[in-house]
Amino acid sequence: MTVYLAHSSADLETAQSLQRFLENQRFQVVLETADNGFHPRLASDCVVALWSKNSPFCPHRLAFEQRALDAWADGRLTLVQLDPHFAPVGLRDLPFIDATFETQREAVAWPEVAQRIRSNAAPQPPAAPLPPQAPAPAPAAKKTGWSWFPRFGSRPKPSQGAVAPEPMEAAKAEPEATPTLFVSYARRDSAVVHPICEELTAQGQRIWVDTKEIHAGESWAGEIVRAIKAVNSVAVMCSPAAFESDHVKREVYLADRYKRKILPIFLEEAPVPEDFEYFFASVQWLRLNDTPPDERGKAVASALS
Repeated sequence: MTVYLAHSSADLETAQSLQRFLENQRFQVVLETADNGFHPRLASDCVVALWSKNSPFCPHRLAFEQRALDAWADGRLTLVQLDPHFAPVGLRDLPFIDATFETQREAVAWPEVAQRIRSNAAPQPPAAPLPPQAPAPAPAAKKTGWSWFPRFGSRPKPSQGAVAPEPMEAAKAEPEATPTLFVSYARRDSAVVHPICEELTAQGQRIWVDTKEIHAGESWAGEIVRAIKAVNSVAVMCSPAAFESDHVKREVYLADRYKRKILPIFLEEAPVPEDFEYFFASVQWLRLNDTPPDERGKAVASALS
């Protein structure tokens, strides 16, 4: 395992201090900056990203952020804050090690970095499978509403008097459905996004949408990574709130990393930040801000097809 220590050129002296400490702890450490290009990284290699007031002014800031997100997706990222400066969207709600007090770095911050690396490098438990399909209630006269992924694609119970097939036969005849569309959105847009998801579900789309507000510090990484790997497309519900969402930024990055089709859907007019524009550059955009609410679901379904 190699530890890559990513930093801005202006923070070289601090990076060298941390490098010496980690090498004394028997780690193999490589210093790297976005200006000079990043080294090829194995999934087992760890990245320590030093963030400071100098980081936003790196000539290749987006590459620096993507390096961090790439390691985060593998559970191999350690973030270190060198001064009280805001982190970029996509990293803000992740845990940072506080190294703002220079006099305490050798005694407190650097040992914590070493411990975090050891924790990240420990053998990872096997990923839990996606939740199984839950049985649906008996079909009603009219189906309304929509659900989180485990209920999508489930089969109704046999009506009274019907002979249910043997479990093994049912599994062979009708395999469980998996989602084909991941919906990425900001929680503040729920009132607009939920009716669209309901309409898509009514039209037969199998959707994965997070209604549980999974937090980055809990099971977010593993569950969202597996969900995006399982789908064909990712619909990004764009708005000012979405462009300020750490969750949406990471989901867009993961969609690009795993080569999933990205469909930016604009719920309202909003300038596209540079880091999002990078991922949207070569794909078609769909603008719903001028589309009547009752026609939005059909417009999205048409764009997906």
